[in-house]
Amino acid sequence: QESPAYIIPVPTLPRGSYLLLFPEDVDGVIDTPAYAKGKSSRGASATAALEVNNDETEKIMKIPRTKAITRKLTSTDAEGQRLGTWIRQAVCVCVKNDGFFRYDQVTGYSDSRLTISTLSGPIEENPDVICDTVYPVVALVMGCHQFEESSWDYEELTRIHDILMERLLSPPTSEVPQTASPLAELMQGLLPDVSPCFDRVAKWVDSHTGVCTQVSVQHVVNYVYFVDGGKSAPSHVKASLGTSFCDSVVASRKTENAPSSQNVAQTNTSNASGFFDILRVDDEGEAAHEEALVANTVLSGTLPTVILCEMPL
Repeated sequence: QESPAYIIPVPTLPRGSYLLLFPEDVDGVIDTPAYAKGKSSRGASATAALEVNNDETEKIMKIPRTKAITRKLTSTDAEGQRLGTWIRQAVCVCVKNDGFFRYDQVTGYSDSRLTISTLSGPIEENPDVICDTVYPVVALVMGCHQFEESSWDYEELTRIHDILMERLLSPPTSEVPQTASPLAELMQGLLPDVSPCFDRVAKWVDSHTGVCTQVSVQHVVNYVYFVDGGKSAPSHVKASLGTSFCDSVVASRKTENAPSSQNVAQTNTSNASGFFDILRVDDEGEAAHEEALVANTVLSGTLPTVILCEMPL
């Protein structure tokens, strides 16, 4: 007797289906994830209407049908807290019973919780732990430290954010600046002394492409200083800047496709921290075993008030 044939159901995309679209899905028409409704689905293509403010014209986007199906959501998700709009945003968080302000990137969500990549690995928390969104360069630079809530308040931290951005975006003191400020100089007077050679490598999901890269924090500083600051970079610097702060020598050596599913953390692709590569050594003269020792100390929470994250970022 022949075995019964099993028919695999074909995924459907009814009109009015909710979608969560990402910048790479619509050729950068949007800068952050946005909710949409399916309008039609024919053959290999589908059209969707991006949700807009009342004073804006409805934006109709054409995308591959297979992509639309992977971005399909339940009505509960789309009509609820809409956590998908947080994905890939840089944030400062303060988790109850943790006692620290931390700087991280939102990399996914499920149910009523966000997945946030942190120094010690991904965490799942309610959105109310987020103090505010910050610039990625602020998250990466400040993410080198952990700030005890008992010693810092968020107003003090926002002052540091503002000073950092002012230092990066202010006009150059020389006609043609040769370099951006080293991290130690950038942080001068704001936080405890930092090694002159301080730099770290961080995993970061490019908000425009969804690709998880490893970037040098100093490279991000250089990019913001020259490109976002509108300064003319010397040729030896310009060649290394790339088209976004996620383009760097480190990123070109290792990139990962970060899934854009709302249920998957997008940067934690190994057992290592999703935010910092703990075993990466970038300080001159710093031995790997010394790096690992400090890393373990940081993760164990035994360092005081402001923890200088001597871990590779």
